[in-house]
Amino acid sequence: MELAPDAGVAERQVRVIEAQALMLAQAVRGILDGLKLTPAQRAAAPELVRTHMLAIDAQLAG
Repeated sequence: MELAPDAGVAERQVRVIEAQALMLAQAVRGILDGLKLTPAQRAAAPELVRTHMLAIDAQLAG
């Protein structure tokens, strides 16, 4: 019966992807903090990050 091992692998893959997403978010926050942006620049940052992350997603989707 292979369903149980397959489920364990899938769960592990989800945990790895979640950890990678967290690390990426921390890196982006650290970069933005390190740039000492003005309030206006800081306000624009989330939409810019979102736009570029969606572009990466579209490239990966092929």
